Parts: sequence; C-alpha cells; structure tokens
Amino acid sequence: MRLEICKLDEVIVIGVPEDLNFDSHDDDYAQFYNPRLTGIEHVLEPEKIFEMWDSDGTIIGKRVSHIEHIPDGCYVKTIPAGEFAKLHKSQLQYELDMFARTNYIEEMSYGFSTKETKKNGDTQEFFYRPVQYSPDVVNTRTIPSLEKDFSKSLKERYISIFYDVESCSFRRFVYNRYITQYQGCLWDLARFNNNDKGIVREGMSENEAETFLLEKGEVLVFWEGFSTFGKEMIRDKVMKMDAKYLLENYGRFTIDMYIFDETLTWTVIFQPEEDEDGFEHILLRVV
Repeated sequence: MRLEICKLDEVIVIGVPEDLNFDSHDDDYAQFYNPRLTGIEHVLEPEKIFEMWDSDGTIIGKRVSHIEHIPDGCYVKTIPAGEFAKLHKSQLQYELDMFARTNYIEEMSYGFSTKETKKNGDTQEFFYRPVQYSPDVVNTRTIPSLEKDFSKSLKERYISIFYDVESCSFRRFVYNRYITQYQGCLWDLARFNNNDKGIVREGMSENEAETFLLEKGEVLVFWEGFSTFGKEMIRDKVMKMDAKYLLENYGRFTIDMYIFDETLTWTVIFQPEEDEDGFEHILLRVV
C-alpha cells in the first residue's frame, strides 16, 4: 500500500459553512448541500462537492476557475498549488503508517476532500493533504532490520522473558489475538514484580527513560503500527537504531515501542496509556 503523491494547481472553492447538525457521512450529503450552491458561477468539476478546511473553519462548496461573484451566505477558501497526498476514504485508517514509509511530511493546518456520487448511487470520496518532501525525515522502509529468521527467534525469546502470555486462558487469548489478528498491544502482557521469572519492573518518567537509553548507544527495537497495515509491516521484524536517532524520530511511526539489546537482560517499553502505577515508560530488568 503506497502513498499516492500528486501535483495540483491552485484550488479555489466557494461554499457555505459546514453544518455541524448534518452528518457528513449521510448518503444524502449531496442532496443536502447542492441546492444551497446553485448560485455559484464558473464551476469546475461540477459533479463533485468540495469540503475545504483551514484554521478558520470548514466550507462545503464547488471548485471554481475564478471569482466573479460570491452568492449571499457563501465564503471563499483557496489552497495554493503544490504537492498533495491523495487518499481514498478507505485508506484513512492506514494514513499514518503510509506516511511513515515515505519521506513526505504532512501539512496539517489545511486540506480538502471531494465527494462524487456515481450513477449507481455509490459515493467516491478522496482526501488531499498538502505535503513537503524531506530527505532527512525517518522513512521506516530504510531503517536497518536484523535478518528475518534471527529477528523472529529473537522476538520470541524477548517475549518469553518479559511478557506473561500463558499463565491463564485470558492471557493466552489476548496474545493469540495480538499475533494472529493484529489486535491489542503487547505491553498489556508485560510482567510485574514478584513473579517466578526474576523480573523487576520499574516505572520511569520520560526523561529517565531517555537518559537510560542514551547510555546504551545502539539499541534493538520493534513497535506497534498505527493500523493493521502498520502492524503487518513490522511483524517478525526487529530494527537496529541509534538510541538518540530513535528518540528524536519515533513519533513519526509509533506511539508504543519495545526497546532492548541482544543481552535480553532489560527492556524499556513506551506505551500511550498509564499502567496501574501511573507510568507510560516501563523498565523491566532480569535479576
């Protein structure tokens, strides 16, 4: 699944403010807005309804070639020419993982989408995000990974040491769902203190976790993808990265990750939710 990048000319839209009382996912979207847009002139792509947003809000309307008259109750928004990521509505759930596999950075402050109702009644919807190419940004496709079979066996050993995936039927169920259906997160199964595996668990602040990792230099890491697509891309992979580089860039491709080294005597877990003790950064050590 690749991110489609296209070059577009300036897009000018005349339209009405978004009506928040109307469900934009409703099948009658076009029937609701079209009668309110009949006075717009010089329309391009008349079969489409444009939704355009920026920091000042959202309008629903028609794309025009130029502005000669603005009907009462209508407003104008313009997006400059440039490069855009084009995503079908069905791809939105994979958007963050798709961007992470490129050198493109998304401009979040503005964008637009188009809706077109086909003759068979189906609605085709695309979203356009302005982007900028950056050669220095992390592209997950270029991060070095260990050899596939070694990665898989190392990951299995890592999980067997630091995670409880078999002490009860519930944990077996959660782990099986995690590895077969890409649902849930591994950190839910991390071991606690006072267990027969000799693992000590410590909560850390973000600064403490970063200081600990920076002392390690090069580390091994894998993470949870933002979507099933992202999870599939990292499955059975273990990456090797400089700790400083990882800490500066991981927010581009994950919010939860598992960091360790080949000794398998420690791991630091970054998770987006607090554990029972109120920590989002966890250190597990073998004693």
